[in-house]
Order: sequence, then structure tokens, then C-alpha cells
Amino acid sequence: MKATGAATGASALGLGATGSVAAEIDELDARLLNWRNVEAKKVWDRGYRGRPDRTLALTDSGISARHPDLGPWNGITAVIENDELLLVDTEKSNRKIEQIGSQITDFRTGTAGPGTFVEGSEVTTEQFVPSEVVENELEASGEPVQLGAELYWEPYQDNTNDLELRLDIQGDDGTWSEVATAATADMPETLSGVDIDADATYRFVAEQYTNTNCDFRINLSLSEVTGKLKTVDESPFAALDDGSDGPIPKTVGWYDAGSRYGSYDKPRDSNGHGSHVSGIMAGSGRASTLDYQNTELKEPRALLLPGDFIEYEVDIGAASTVFVSGLGENVKIEIIYDDEVVHESPLRLDSIIADEPAVHDSGTETYTIRVRPMESRAAVPVAQQAQNGNPTTGRLKKIAIGSYIPPADVAEGGARTADGPQAVHPGIAPNASLVGLQGLSGPTVDLGEYAAQFAKTFNMRAVNMSWGYVFGLPLGAFGGTLDNTPAALKKIAEAGILTVAAAGNFMTPANGNSVPAGMDEPISVAATGPFDGLTPYSAGGLGTIDEDETDVDRKPDVTAPGGDIDDYLVRFATGVAGLPYPIPSYDELVRSVRAADPEENFEDGDPPRDFTSFGGTSMASPYVCGISGLVAQAMEEDAPEPITLPTPEELADMPDADALQWTYRLKQVILATASETAFTAAPYHAAKTPAHVPVYTHGGRDPYEGFGRANPDTAVDAVSRNLLNETPDLGDKDLSESYRESVGLYIPEDSRAVAGYVQVPGGDLEASIEFSEYSGGNAGMAKGDPHLDLFVYDAEEPAANGAPNIVASARGEQGSASVSVSVDRGSRESPTERTFFVVAKIVNVPGVVNGYDVQANFDFDVGFSPAAAFGPKIVDFTASGSRSDDGSVFTGGQTNQITVTLSEFNTDLTDEAKVFGEVPTEWNVITEYGDAKATKEVDGRTRVTLARDGDTTVSASEVKGDKTVSFSYFAEAPDTVDATGPYTLGPARAVAVDPSVDGDGEVGSEEAEVGAADTNVVIGQGT
Repeated sequence: MKATGAATGASALGLGATGSVAAEIDELDARLLNWRNVEAKKVWDRGYRGRPDRTLALTDSGISARHPDLGPWNGITAVIENDELLLVDTEKSNRKIEQIGSQITDFRTGTAGPGTFVEGSEVTTEQFVPSEVVENELEASGEPVQLGAELYWEPYQDNTNDLELRLDIQGDDGTWSEVATAATADMPETLSGVDIDADATYRFVAEQYTNTNCDFRINLSLSEVTGKLKTVDESPFAALDDGSDGPIPKTVGWYDAGSRYGSYDKPRDSNGHGSHVSGIMAGSGRASTLDYQNTELKEPRALLLPGDFIEYEVDIGAASTVFVSGLGENVKIEIIYDDEVVHESPLRLDSIIADEPAVHDSGTETYTIRVRPMESRAAVPVAQQAQNGNPTTGRLKKIAIGSYIPPADVAEGGARTADGPQAVHPGIAPNASLVGLQGLSGPTVDLGEYAAQFAKTFNMRAVNMSWGYVFGLPLGAFGGTLDNTPAALKKIAEAGILTVAAAGNFMTPANGNSVPAGMDEPISVAATGPFDGLTPYSAGGLGTIDEDETDVDRKPDVTAPGGDIDDYLVRFATGVAGLPYPIPSYDELVRSVRAADPEENFEDGDPPRDFTSFGGTSMASPYVCGISGLVAQAMEEDAPEPITLPTPEELADMPDADALQWTYRLKQVILATASETAFTAAPYHAAKTPAHVPVYTHGGRDPYEGFGRANPDTAVDAVSRNLLNETPDLGDKDLSESYRESVGLYIPEDSRAVAGYVQVPGGDLEASIEFSEYSGGNAGMAKGDPHLDLFVYDAEEPAANGAPNIVASARGEQGSASVSVSVDRGSRESPTERTFFVVAKIVNVPGVVNGYDVQANFDFDVGFSPAAAFGPKIVDFTASGSRSDDGSVFTGGQTNQITVTLSEFNTDLTDEAKVFGEVPTEWNVITEYGDAKATKEVDGRTRVTLARDGDTTVSASEVKGDKTVSFSYFAEAPDTVDATGPYTLGPARAVAVDPSVDGDGEVGSEEAEVGAADTNVVIGQGT
């Protein structure tokens, strides 16, 4: 590589040190790589990367499994037929959806307006029956199973005339309910692949989003099914068990709700949004692993005046990708090949990654990397200029230039494996598998209807929904119908699947007015920029009405990195659709997978490997969905028993209420470990979102950021880190542990909170934090002790709808806080055992905010004093049963079969009992056969230990209800002349057993008679 400079700024300052070894790149400032990597790596280093036999799903525009970060695909397509989820081999199936006849243009027409969605204004059309339409209007034959429709209107204007299309079905009682909706704010509004009942009655509805007056028309098409499906018997995870040397499938399921038998019979993404979301959530990073041998780090620390630029050169193979990452302000990066700019990316608030697949076809070629100031800033209004300093001068601090390893050479590396190379664009849970469900509300409803089958078939842990439509407060449900998506969300949660949803990009203080994010079951996620400032477009503020139209749910729940777009705010504030000057973006956007054109063909081994940038709550939501995959893994593998997450199959088979509780337990972990940013991100909130700046709530829900910024490392630690290092018992020793912890503002490297769990019986729990000192390069800027908050949450019993259940808390406004929790020991029959999360969070460091290199170090102490153990229990042991002989008169040497039956015993003292027989010492007990195991002399008589198959104990469950346990043993009458006479045999006895006692485990005199004694006569020999 070589570097060149131009004009005064670069040449005057010169170029800094360079390096090319992996160690130097590893020590690179984290901002030169993907910020999300750094946060996720804290969890990966703890051993949690998601599991390939567990999936994260999404309802979205699709998924491009041809991209190496999202593939390969295992070839399995999911289809719902006859109320059953089937796995289909599309290569061997010939099932198709074919249109019946031609499209019926102007099928329904009408006039709409004036009206708005706030008023619930709508126009209903004449009802119709699909089978009758086929027969009478198409004059064709066929069984219509799907419907397509287009809504046009005139005049068409974005801001004044906008209609939405809805399809309703009439029930047996004459009422109407919604089937499908199209609400894209574009014309035409289009419904495609809507499943229908050929003989049901339907109607179209033109809903007025904002409308003065217009004429509308609806086109209709009907389709039938032809051909057959070929199902597969193997599990979606079969590749994990067959010992194959090939790559592990990443996308393990594909469901196309637009056409249940496959508009795309393979995972495809015509929009690109779903692929971007998938990559953020669980991309493997195989396509973006650094080639250390071809990457250099430089530190020019150059001031770039107008006309200045710095250029570098890098040699790239045809199967690789150019990689550039830099730190600075007000500069742009261009990737140039053959004198043509093939990629341009502005360096935003702090950093940006520019990467572009090689555009040459073969061999190795040289690409030029040019960095120059963003001179177009001169045209930006003064208010915008003030946010980022001088509008014409750029500064480049550090830059890394190089390439990625070709995906085919990465194998299973990247972030997906612990020993893989560094990946620049992995997902949060890179080892989790993906299930793509194409469509928005359609597949959501289907997933709800068949949630248990999806959960068990695909081991589904969570589903991301980066979409939504207006619903609820302050608007409420309207129009005479209620969308069935909210009810589907509850069904999904009742199958143990957590939904994570984007709060919405409404650019309004009113938040949560969308489905799915506004409902009570999902986690609603608002977006932040790189320093946790709320983005200007994130919705926030109010609540929503759920599917019952009675309960008000406050939203959002948390925030997460979603990127920022400055000109979004300018365009909205001015109300101008297109500005006369370029407005570059200055804040970090989220980089992830770019989908290939679904119709594009390319050679095997040369998959698309490109990445792109987006901003939005759509990007923040999959970040949190990825966190849920990591936390679910930690809960399943390492959490204590009360919060050990059952398998997806176990959850799906549970009663709905029980599985819903587990969904809320998982949800609570993420919400409880989030940290407030009212102070730490204060200037970034104020600069971007003056209309909705969060306030400090001490663990409560702020109307704009919910419970705060989601923290993956803290969430995983909460369920996997035992702060006491053991589980105490009643009456046992006191336990205490001390930790040296650090939270800070130098994000993403610093943690914002620390956490762990304690599992305790009755007794007293104490926790405290005490600030010790600051560290970091900017530590001297702090103007006082930090504000650190301390919380104890009930890990087993979340608050309503999975909100954090605070048991105790304290504000550490001067850097110290302590809490105590007393746990009642319960009763002997029902002793108490509680599991708590203990979480310490940074709230404020006076004088500095996020982005400064400041860490607050503190002592974190946790202790527990158990209550006294329960003393000896004084109870009468009782039992009942019977005893019988097989005769009453015996000759000398004759064998007597004795039967003892135990029917019940008192379980207050024990859960197990032993049974004994008793005979005079003159009688000979035969132990070779029967249930007599052993004998011993007790008080001048022979006690017989009875056993079944060697087991001397009877459990309480064996004699529960009408059940009994019987024993038979044999004894010979004495065989002498002087033995003639009466003998008392019995009684039989049950003895309480204490398993903790060594030896035979008998509890002293705690015994009860279970069969009365009787008298038998013996006639001796010669008598």
C-alpha cells in the first residue's frame, strides 16, 4: 500500500505510524470496527454466542440466505396445510399458485372523503363470494384459495389524499372482521397472496388515512393451487448431527406468507430490509472477516481544508472486499477503481466503515482510498452546522485500510466460532440459526395461530418485527373491525416465544401507537445514535390499547443502537419533501447485510458479500432480539433451577399461562438490566430530540426511552453469575462476597451496569456499592462523585407483562448505596427459596457524558445471613394396613405364609417408610424366598425386614389414594414335642425413615402398627 497527500492540510501534518500485523489491528480503537461487535464480544467471551439448534425468527420482507452471513440454507420450506405445519422440499415439489383467468379491473369503485384515520373514516364496498366471482364474472373453473387486489385513487397526493386497503370477512353471526390490510402510504395499495375461503363472504374497505376527496377503484385477481408438495422428514437441524464437514446451515427455515406455497420457493428478499435486520440479529460475519496480512493502520491526525485530500492504495483480489474504517470529523471516504468512485461514505459523528466488494472480475487490482472534507457542509443551515463544528474543515485521526478474507476461505469462522477471525459485521448472536417469515402482519397471524408447532419444529426463542402500523392510544381501534395481529402476539408469547418489535419512526412524542410494538407482550425498542442519544425519528411518549381495548400499555421498553440521520430531522422540521442542497448524514448508521436481487443469478462460491447502512428503530429492534437469544442461551445452560429456561419444545407443550410466564421472565431480564441515559447521553438527547428528552426515573419507565439502554453483557451476567458463589441453606453459615467493579462512559468498551443473581432461602440479603476512584484518560474532567443506582429484582416473578419487579433499590447520588431484603423462611411443609437479580447501574458522572474515557470504579459487596433451620418435628407417626396368616393351626415344621399390606402413612414426618413383620423366636423365618430380607431379635422376638426386589422402602406416592403395597414372607412352625401350644404372630409395623440417618435409616420409636397380631396353635411331633 502507499499513501499520498494533496494541498496544505495533509502535507503539513504528514502521515502517522503504520502497521500490518494482527496484534496491532486487534489493539485498534474499537470505533474503527463495528461498535456492536465490541458490546457483543463481552458476551461472546463469556461463552454465549447463541446456539445453532435454537433459532431467532423475523417477520419481514424476506431473507437473502445466499449472502454468506445469512447462509447457507438447509433447503427446508415451511407450509401450513390442513392446520398442520409441514416441512417441504421445494426442489422436489411442483405445487404452484396460478391465477384463475385474468385480473378483473375496476372490480369495485367508489368515492371517498373527506376524512382521516383519526376519525376512523372508511368506505365499504359491495360484498362478494370468491367462488361466485370465478363462475359469474371470470366465467372460469377453479377453486380460489388466494386473492390479490390493488387500490388506486384520483387525485393522488402524498400529503392530502392517501387511502389504505382492507379486506374483511363476514362471520356466521353477520359481523365483519379483518383479513388483511395494505397501508404503505403509496399508490397502489396492494394485497397479494391472501388466503381465502372460496365460499365465504368478503368486502373491501377503503380506509381514509388522510383524504379530502377522491375516486377509487379496486382491481381483483383470484388464484388456485395446482401440483403437489414433497414433505421432508428430517429435522431442520439434521446437519448438526450428521458429522458433516460442510458449513452449518444458518437459515434453517423459510415461510412465505405472501403465497403459502412460495412466491419465492427459496429464501429471497426483494426489499433488502429483512436481510439487514437478520444480519444485525444473528449474522455470522463470515463475509466480513479482516485479512490481517493485507490491512494497515495509519494515524495521520490530519487537518483537511477545502480542496485537501489524502489517498491510500490497497491491492484487492476479485473475490474479496475493500475495507476502510476511520475516526474523525466532517470528512468523507471514497473507494475508487479505474478513476471511478465505486463507493462513497461520509464519516459521521465519530466513525464509519466503508466496504465494497471488488468490482473487477479476476486477479488482483489496485483500489484508491480517498479521504477529503465534506465541503458541501457550507450549504447546510447554521443550526445544523452548530451541531458538528466547522462546516468546511475536516479532520482525520486514524484510518485502517485493507480487505476481507473471501467468504469461501473463512469456513465457519468469523464471530460464529470462538477461534474464528475478527468479523466486522457479525450479528449479536452469531451462532444462532435463523428462520425467515416473509411478510408483515400476515406471517405474524400465522405464527400466532400455529405458534406451538413453529416453536417445536424450529426451536424458536424469539421473533423480530421491525415494522408496524398506527393503532391504539391516542387513536384507539376504529372502523368497526379489530385487527387480529394483537391477539396473535399473545398466542406467540403463550408458546414461549418472545417478540421484539421496533417502536416506530413516527418522529412524534406519541410512542407505542403501532402494532406490534405497542402491545403488552413484545419488547418495544426505540433507537439511539452512537452515544445513546435518542434519534429524532424514534417514537416515544404515550401508550397503546391492547387487543382487549381496555388495558393501556406504556411503551417503549428499552432503547438500542439504531443509527441516526440528521437530514431526517431537517426534512421533517421544514416540511419540504426535497431540499435544494445536499444534507449529509453525520451520525453512525448501522451497517449490515445487503440483499442481492432475488432474480439475480450468480455462480456458486461467489455469493453476494456486500453491506449497507440504515438508520431506524428497525435496526435497534434486531439488536435487542439478538440479546434475547444470548440471554435465552444463558438461562437454559447456566441459570439456577427456578429460572432455568425450558427447551422450546417443553414451553410449547406447557399450559398457555405457564409458558407466558417464562416469556415474561426472559423479557424482564433485558428490561431490568437496561440503564437510564438521561444524564450520560444528555447533550445527544437535547441536540436531536428536544421534543422528547428522557428524564431520570430511578428504575421506572421513562416515556421516551422506557427502562433505558439495553445492555447485553449485564443481561447475560444477571442470569449466569452467582454473586454468592454458592446457594445457602437454612441454619448454615453466613455468606459474603466482595467484587471490584467498573462502569463507564467510554462506550462501547465500558459496561453501563453490572449484575448477577443470588438464590437464597429465608434470611437477610445485603448488597452495597461504594465508589472508590475514577480511571481513564478523561478522569480528571469529572466534577464530583458518580451517581450509581443499586437494584434488587425478583427474578422468578416479573411485574405485569414482564416489566421489572423491583424488590429493593437505593439511589447512590454520591457514589454509594445499600439495600437489604428480608426473606421469610416459610413453613416446614413449604420452605421459601427466592431468586433475585442484583444490578448496579451508572446514572451520571458530573462534568462528562458518553464518549469520554472515564470509568467509575467501585466496591460491590453481597452478603446473606440465613434464618435458623427448622428444629426436630414432633409428630405422631401413623400408618394403616393389614396382616394375615394362611392358617390358624400348624403341625410342627409346617410353613405359614404371612401377608402384610401397607395402605397409607402419615407424611408429615417422612416421605418414606419401612415395613416389618414379627414372629416368636421359636419360629424359623425363611429368607431364601418371599419378601423376608433379614431378621434380628428385638425384645425377645424376631423382627423381619420386608423388601420388594431388595428395596426396603415404600414411598408416599406408592400408597397415595387407593394404591397399596403388599409383602409376603414365610415362617416354619417349631418341630418338637414340647413346642405344642399357642403362639402370637404379629403385629406388623411401619417405621418412619429419615434418609439422612446412616445405617438402616430408621427413626427411633416413630413406628406404627399396620396389622394386628393373632394367635396360632402349633401341634408338635408325636402329639
